[in-house]
Amino acid sequence: MQRAWLFTPIPLTIATVSFGLGVYGLRRAGALRRDGANARAPTVRHDIRRSNEGATLRYPVLRQRIVCESGFCDLGL
Repeated sequence: MQRAWLFTPIPLTIATVSFGLGVYGLRRAGALRRDGANARAPTVRHDIRRSNEGATLRYPVLRQRIVCESGFCDLGL
């Protein structure tokens, strides 16, 4: 019984670290969803549609800008 106190903090430490990482991940996902920080173009407007189930779907419409290193872009047209 003397060594039991040694093993009690180990699961508590693992649980605390896991909880902290989970909260950080949820906050980061919320920030990406809210701010659109992963978009490489500015958002012009949002296209709003309704699904068959009644859910409102919002799609960001981005301003596309084509940049090529050589100055000539082959768009395949």
